[in-house]
Amino acid sequence: MKPDQKRLVILIVSALAAVLVAAAGIMLLISKGKDMEVRDIAPLLERGEFAQAETAVLQTAKEIRSESDWYDLLSHVYNLAEQSGNYAILSEIAGKAVKRHFRQADFHALLVYGQFKTGQFSKKINKSIKRISDTRFEPILLYGQMNGAVTEYKENALLLNTDTKDPYIYERLSRRIEEPALALNSALLWMHQGNGAKVRSILRKSIDYTYRPEVLLELAFDSGEFDMAEKIIHFLKLNESVNRSYLDLMEADISLYRNDLDRALHLYENMINKEPDASWIPYCNSAWIHVVQGGINGSIPILNQALKLFPGRKEIVLTAAWSYARIGQEDEAMGIVKTYLQEHPEDTDAQLMEIILDPVIRNPEKLKTTLWILYAEDRSNPQLVRYFCAFLAGLEDMDTLEEVLKRVEGEYPSADWIPFFKALRAVYNGELEKGIELFERSLEEHSRWETCFNLGRIYSLTYRRDSALDYYQKASRMLENSVSPANDHIRSRIRYSIGDIFYQQGNYAGAAREAEFSLKLDPGNIEASLLLKKLEAEDKR
Repeated sequence: MKPDQKRLVILIVSALAAVLVAAAGIMLLISKGKDMEVRDIAPLLERGEFAQAETAVLQTAKEIRSESDWYDLLSHVYNLAEQSGNYAILSEIAGKAVKRHFRQADFHALLVYGQFKTGQFSKKINKSIKRISDTRFEPILLYGQMNGAVTEYKENALLLNTDTKDPYIYERLSRRIEEPALALNSALLWMHQGNGAKVRSILRKSIDYTYRPEVLLELAFDSGEFDMAEKIIHFLKLNESVNRSYLDLMEADISLYRNDLDRALHLYENMINKEPDASWIPYCNSAWIHVVQGGINGSIPILNQALKLFPGRKEIVLTAAWSYARIGQEDEAMGIVKTYLQEHPEDTDAQLMEIILDPVIRNPEKLKTTLWILYAEDRSNPQLVRYFCAFLAGLEDMDTLEEVLKRVEGEYPSADWIPFFKALRAVYNGELEKGIELFERSLEEHSRWETCFNLGRIYSLTYRRDSALDYYQKASRMLENSVSPANDHIRSRIRYSIGDIFYQQGNYAGAAREAEFSLKLDPGNIEASLLLKKLEAEDKR
């Protein structure tokens, strides 16, 4: 059992200076109108005579009426506020302009900006926020959000689609300002939404890997941008203050995800030998590699050592229990789980493992009832829900599967396994095209051999042999390094399927090669044997 590694990603507050640059550009652009007495304010600002400038501003505000005059005055007031730090006068004068010319969005923008800067909000600020929906004013709203000024007015900000949880705003601004902090925020928010493709695009195009490398490493790893992750690891290793064990672990994990199991195992074992009690992850993943490579007995000593060092660690407990069960020592496996449950009686994952191991409730209907009870108690557990869905699919209980999927779809909107199980149900009901669409949607987020194999089967059934061959070969490549007795049956079935497509296409040499390899993996594969007999008959013609 390979543990899910949830790596914490924290939103970074963007560089406020960059946003203010954009905001300042907006403010300066709105200056227009004719010169009048307002011209006397500029020399005062140039000489730094801010008190006199404020007096002149207040006096002028009493005398002007036209929209163009207010534009002219506010351009000077903005400069006064920026130079003196007194944004209260900007808020005050902009408020007067808004009263005179309510429809002018630029005046509302200056009022909002002034109040964001002072932190003093009038009762009418909501109306002004609603007025500045133009994309020109996004930097102002974004500035307010980053300073917590918009929290009280979150509803209005959401109406304008400028809530800080919207990665599009950061992405647009990062392109406009070329500020990496904004691009990084966008990537973090996309990652939070589970959109790894967007994250990879931003990492490749908008951010240098030396900028905030610790955070970028997490993003690159979580999104599957492993080339960048390795560059960052090598860069960080030059810095002695960075935790070397953490970088070694990340490097090993990347090898694991790339299916370079020998290198991953070597790195994990080095970590265990150097610092036995530093982390439980090398033990768990080393054991998993042994299982995949067909050496399940080799995983037991590793897990026993880990149980002593990390007795309360759930991932170690469940992996050890599963490994003991796989070699037929179910009593030992059950003992490990029960010991853990004595200390953690509410742990749903451990309860699920106990159910799987308990021969008393292996009856399908009893197990289904028990899973319903567990699901009702802990709907937020994705592992439980996935197991329940897989169990129902195995029973071909598609009505119950549909009911569960409807309940959980809103809780896991970005989960790739929901379209996977929906696709299974669609295919079972004869909706093959819908099944293809759902399987391909699932495959976009997570590459599984099962998804590729199922797509191959559907395309084969609908006589689209080129597409079927493509997906069968993808499934085969995904499993080519997973050499174990447990996987040989699966690999044999996939290689037979490739051979069958070759046979249908008239490529008899390719069909014979695949059928022979399929029988080498699983001598009991009857379909592969029949294919070879058909090929022999073809040769005799």
